[in-house]
Amino acid sequence: MELGEYSGKTVRRLRIQNLLLTENRFPSNLRIGQHSHIYPHFTIVLKGGFVEQYGEHKFVCNAGSVLLVPQDQSHCDIMGPDGTHSLSIEISRSLERFLSSESDLLTRPRVLRSSDLSAAIANLKRHFLTSAPSSSFEIHCAAMQVILAVLRSDTRPSDGPTWLATVCNRLEEDLSQNQSLSELASLAGVSIAHLCRAFHRNKGMTIGDYVRSRRLCAAAERLSHSTDSIALIAAETGFADQAHLSRTFRQAYGLSPRAYRSQAN
Repeated sequence: MELGEYSGKTVRRLRIQNLLLTENRFPSNLRIGQHSHIYPHFTIVLKGGFVEQYGEHKFVCNAGSVLLVPQDQSHCDIMGPDGTHSLSIEISRSLERFLSSESDLLTRPRVLRSSDLSAAIANLKRHFLTSAPSSSFEIHCAAMQVILAVLRSDTRPSDGPTWLATVCNRLEEDLSQNQSLSELASLAGVSIAHLCRAFHRNKGMTIGDYVRSRRLCAAAERLSHSTDSIALIAAETGFADQAHLSRTFRQAYGLSPRAYRSQAN
């Protein structure tokens, strides 16, 4: 497909410098046959969901996720029963070359989610998907924040210690519980100092920051896809109380949990 061309209904489109942003709506259960795009792009799923298939590989894309769509790779799509509301960011050749020099980000399709990415998406929605959009400069900055968050989300340590995954799994088993460093070090079979240094070296953040990020991501997911009270979500995702969640959430996302839930729904 050509630049800015999609099979759904285009709601709005904006070209800014090295980006083309297109908001689309697709009806429920729509099937889109084999096709490809001449420009790589990022599809942000705002509501609903769909499945994109490349040969035998299927990618399930739900609300809050970002699908990386490489150029010139044939695929087909099936919209979900609720249809799909999406925002796609197509990138220029020059930006493509820059991103390709940083990672293999654009060489294969994949679906990404993270708390940083959710925060960047919420910021872009606030600037672009409103009755009175912000300035082109603000929208461009917000879209670039999404792309940078995608880059960070896609980063995977290539030579981390074998115990790293075990520690991360333990941290995520029950986000409502605080894991002690001594217990984690014992699980990994290393000293506390070595645990902290190696974790930061491979994850790019402290253990505390990692847990906070995962808790925020879990809270954002619950806010988007459940009717649970904010107080209950705070308790079950490891925050001291609703006020603690609200304060931390606003710092990360620029929105209160209540406002985030309202935008997500």
